[in-house]
Amino acid sequence: MIPHFTLRQNKGEYLIIRMGDDFHIIDCNEALTREKRLAILESGCTPAQMQEMGLSGMTIPKSDIKALTVTGCGFQDDVIFYLSKKKLVFWFPQAYEQKKVDDFFRGIPRKMVKSRRRLKGGKNIDWRLKEQDEVRYQKLRPVGWVYNSLCAAIVILSFALWKLSLRPIGWCVIGMAVVAIGLDFFLPVYFTILSIHDDRRFSKQKYGQRQQPKTRAVNLGVGLLSITLFFTFVSIGEYYFFDDFRVFPVALASVLVVGIPLLFVREFVEQFSAWLVTLVLILFFNGFVFIPHFNHVLGPELMPCTATVVDTHKTTGGRGSDSYYCDVVLPDGRELDVKVSQKEYDAAEPGDTLDLQVGTGFFGIEYAIGG
Repeated sequence: MIPHFTLRQNKGEYLIIRMGDDFHIIDCNEALTREKRLAILESGCTPAQMQEMGLSGMTIPKSDIKALTVTGCGFQDDVIFYLSKKKLVFWFPQAYEQKKVDDFFRGIPRKMVKSRRRLKGGKNIDWRLKEQDEVRYQKLRPVGWVYNSLCAAIVILSFALWKLSLRPIGWCVIGMAVVAIGLDFFLPVYFTILSIHDDRRFSKQKYGQRQQPKTRAVNLGVGLLSITLFFTFVSIGEYYFFDDFRVFPVALASVLVVGIPLLFVREFVEQFSAWLVTLVLILFFNGFVFIPHFNHVLGPELMPCTATVVDTHKTTGGRGSDSYYCDVVLPDGRELDVKVSQKEYDAAEPGDTLDLQVGTGFFGIEYAIGG
């Protein structure tokens, strides 16, 4: 395939190819059909062939180029041709490999100038587009489809398993979280666990012009958030603690264990506020979901216990949904507030018994579950 790049100038887009010592810059308008583009990239073209195909553009012999400026290989970096009486200014609409750009313009004197920064919003918005390689990005996009599809499959499969055992679901969530954070750490230019603009979204400017996307990355956060929320839904309320405040120090310590490594993930370095929000979410999920779950899963076997019902009550949540509880007393005198079904609630009376399992979990937190 003929070496080539896409360039932009004002509102126009151009295809530039190199044939020996000549650079052909072809206007990417309606005349440049897909078939003509493929033919050009396969075997090249001459100015006469361009005219025969009805294409507009220009040819710049290498000898006419006094100097060349290439400010970088990223999105919106400048490509400036200095000719004898004028200069032609273009820019890259996407990132390219440094070696490919150097080879393409090899043999032309370089002129160093300060890059003109077109991008708005600072480094928090444009650093990915500045550094991404388009070919590699397109190759990595299916990883996001596979990851998010696998998360959806885990959610669907878990509907059939969660009444039997929450143990495999918890490990699946942890495993998928490790994968997402690992990809975000080692390939931060291409992956994200935050919600950002997609490369297919455009915002309208004046006069119907299309604006380039502010940033883009393979988003793993959708799948990760979905399985985390699902796991929260199926596991919250499964464990009853004798002292709820015992959970908080463990949850806080786990936030530090996870949060400090996240400071080395580039997108959190670029967006410190996102790191703080993430810490709050981790504290919530750990305090109400993961610490109770793994306190049970990693802990020793529980002891069966028969508790006595002393009272019942219910609470009304959003949209009129009710939650039902039995206040019970264990043989050692300790009290618990146990969530039950509406059927159990309607049948329960003071003096009835309720089977529980009681013990001390992996983190040293005493708790009970339904028997």
